[in-house]
Amino acid sequence: MTLLTRIEGTVTTTQLTTALTSAVTRTRTALTRRRAIKQEQASARELRQMQEEAYTASLAADRAKQESARLAAENSACLAHEQEEKLLQRQQRAENRDAWRAWKATDLRKKGLVGLQGEIGRTARVGVRLLGGERIVQMFPSEMALEEVYSFVECYDLLFPQRDGGIALLNSETHEAEAVKPREYEHEFEFRLVVPYPHKVIDSGMGMVKNEAALWPSGSIVVEEVEEDESEEDESDED
Repeated sequence: MTLLTRIEGTVTTTQLTTALTSAVTRTRTALTRRRAIKQEQASARELRQMQEEAYTASLAADRAKQESARLAAENSACLAHEQEEKLLQRQQRAENRDAWRAWKATDLRKKGLVGLQGEIGRTARVGVRLLGGERIVQMFPSEMALEEVYSFVECYDLLFPQRDGGIALLNSETHEAEAVKPREYEHEFEFRLVVPYPHKVIDSGMGMVKNEAALWPSGSIVVEEVEEDESEEDESDED
């Protein structure tokens, strides 16, 4: 606060007006300068505040971009890792599948399934139409699990690798190296055995051949490939 003028004692209206007018005239320049300075200071503060806000917003935008880039890089790395893991799993599963087939072929050969002769009351005579269209006839022991029938079809190319004019030599003997069953691997059949008419799917479980009317004492079945979308649906149901 600044004292611009002082009026003491009793004065007339004219004297008061004159004194005030004189004081305003005398201090107008200083007041104008003060107002200009204050206005400049206010403008400077406002400009500085706007600059600070713009700088803060720019920092926030930069941080957001950096965070977005970091998340995108992490997601990309995770996706690449997942794809690599899936590829390794598929490769491992393919190796386990080949190892299982080699082991199972040896196991079925040891069980005498290759060259098995028919015996009334003890074996079933089953005609099988393979995926390639080839039709074979195979004898299965009456008390053999249906799962082994599936295994026979799965390993057929390993059990009977030799061909003569397109005909399978069912009595040919092969000598494979002793195979080992892969650990922590559960084999899944990518096909199903069905009776064409009326359409019926043969179970791949532990039921015995002699208890399956479609196979005992004789029968005819077809190998049917399981569609990929069906396999994915089954996996999603399990999940």
